[in-house]
Amino acid sequence: MNLINTLKRHEGSVLNEKGLHVPYVDSVGVTTIAYGFNLSQGIPEHIAEQLLDYSIEIAKTDLTKVFPDLSFSQSRKEALTNLMFNIGLPRFKTFKKMIAAVNKRDWTEAAVQLLDSKYAKQVGYRAEELAEMLR
Repeated sequence: MNLINTLKRHEGSVLNEKGLHVPYVDSVGVTTIAYGFNLSQGIPEHIAEQLLDYSIEIAKTDLTKVFPDLSFSQSRKEALTNLMFNIGLPRFKTFKKMIAAVNKRDWTEAAVQLLDSKYAKQVGYRAEELAEMLR
């Protein structure tokens, strides 16, 4: 046996219904993910960057589920991807008036609808910046 296979077998991991590793509390009470990684230790920058890249790809894929034709300007795609990244697909879909405005290419109305939300009140400047990017 090689070390990797032995460690995987000994450490184990917890997968959710989508087959993704999820945090769990190990036998001594340490919050762990994947194969014995102690989350309280933190993660190095290169892993944080990989997680960011992974999350951006999820947001981009989810965005195409709402807008199959992403023929928007780069700034508008970035704003919508940023929003998707932040709130996820289920919550994004609740922005029905903003989505309708985007589908009509009414960017002023899309920005208004984004700012007229609980989300905008929660994140403040972030929503203002995204609205400006949409306009």
